[in-house]
Amino acid sequence: MSHLGGVQRFRAKSAPLLRNIAQAASCHVYSGVGDVVYANRNSVALYAPGGGSLTQRLPRKKQVTDLFSGRVLSPRTKELPLQMEPNTTRVLELE
Repeated sequence: MSHLGGVQRFRAKSAPLLRNIAQAASCHVYSGVGDVVYANRNSVALYAPGGGSLTQRLPRKKQVTDLFSGRVLSPRTKELPLQMEPNTTRVLELE
């Protein structure tokens, strides 16, 4: 059982490590905090367990629409500030 503790500790620390490696390799990083992000060319889904103020970074300027409300959040941006409640998900359309 002692080896499982090491795996748990690595997992807890692996997201910041992988984020730093990606940034050092000039990869795009959508979020600089521990949120869960699923992204493709046309959409971004963001789950924020801790909630709060965060900034969603996009690889290029896009119009951003909240798919749940249909509201255009920005006509053309590369960085989108978001306010999220804890344990919520936002799905954004990118055009």
